Amino acid sequence: MSIGNSKLNFSRILFIGWLSLILSSLTFANQSDSSEASQNQIKEESPAIQMPGTDISLFEVSYSDNKPDVTGASESEAEGKVFSNFNKPLVTSIGYDNQPKFYDNDKLFYTAQLGNQTDIFLLDIHTLKSKQLTQTPVSEYSPSTYLSIDSQFKFSAVVADEANQTLVLYSENGKQEEQLDKGIVPVGYYLFVGDDYLAMFRVAEPSELILVDLKKDKHSIVDKNIGRSFMLKNESEFYYARKQGDDYLIVLYNVRSGESNVITRLPKGVEDFSYHTKLGLLSSNGANLVRYDPKTKDWALFSSQNEIKNISRLNVSPNGQWIAVVHDDR
Repeated sequence: MSIGNSKLNFSRILFIGWLSLILSSLTFANQSDSSEASQNQIKEESPAIQMPGTDISLFEVSYSDNKPDVTGASESEAEGKVFSNFNKPLVTSIGYDNQPKFYDNDKLFYTAQLGNQTDIFLLDIHTLKSKQLTQTPVSEYSPSTYLSIDSQFKFSAVVADEANQTLVLYSENGKQEEQLDKGIVPVGYYLFVGDDYLAMFRVAEPSELILVDLKKDKHSIVDKNIGRSFMLKNESEFYYARKQGDDYLIVLYNVRSGESNVITRLPKGVEDFSYHTKLGLLSSNGANLVRYDPKTKDWALFSSQNEIKNISRLNVSPNGQWIAVVHDDR
């Protein structure tokens, strides 16, 4: 073999090796992207990534001429119309303050990001003093009241670590007591329906609505491709959102009969809503609160203001006096 041919063959070998290296790198990158996407799906609100800056504010519901209003109106507002200003900001620290859930009429659970993970806090809405309930190396979110038989203060939350997302019962001192999800994981969101049922958003593709019969220790898939909002109507019925195209439908489901009914479509680009025992379904269209009118079958303006932007999650206090909302950092 000539020296020229040897150099040519050597060059070909180098080229083939170089090309193989590039293809291997691309394949590894695609696998990494796929793996990362899968992990992001499991940890839907993973605190390892810088989460959006959000605050929590408060509206107070009052009634004038038997019409529901929100206090804080300017003098130019006509009596009986929806007031324009919210009551006050509640949580305004820089970063992720989110997932408000009333414990009672005076205290509010919320999730806040500290460093690279999230913890659960309990806020007094009058004094604005917060108590940190969890302080662990992993993340907790989606806090909710848990009514224990012994009437002690307990709460539930989703725990997200590198392995999974589980629903856990906590004592007042932040100690884990029991796993509540019956092994149906990963859990994204959930709702206790009376004493007998647990509704859960299971993170999957597509997402699944799982209904667990706690007494019979059985579960079933109720729906798929659902949203993150669950709202209790009564001891047997709850609302949830089902994704349809680019929009979300609000569905009412009865845990005892198994019947479901589509109530309405949420405003364009919105996936969050809440339920008020007197006012019905509430949501937002950005900066304003809107209320669903069963007569017109449409959303009507409920409160307008210029203080906060991009309202997302909403939660109503048990007595209906307060509405906590999540919005962009002020």
